[in-house]
Amino acid sequence: MGSKLDSLSSQSKTSGAVNSPKRGRKLTDPDKYCFQSKKKIDDLQAKLDNGKNLTAKQKQKLRNQISAQKSRSNKKAQSQEYQLRIEFFET
Repeated sequence: MGSKLDSLSSQSKTSGAVNSPKRGRKLTDPDKYCFQSKKKIDDLQAKLDNGKNLTAKQKQKLRNQISAQKSRSNKKAQSQEYQLRIEFFET
């Protein structure tokens, strides 16, 4: 019984991260991300401005989406700035 358990644990250790692709979101170009983010914010803002038939709940949802996208964009910019500082001081 011990040999079966050992063989199973050795299989699980070897059948993993070596050949499997990286999980999670793919890295994007910072300029491309910024452009897409601004476009998304502008689209949501236009929808909010032109949405005269929207309910209060729908308007609040759009405002929250705009705020969340701006927050993500600011966080990404700040992260890039920190990365540049790190690279500067490492050299």
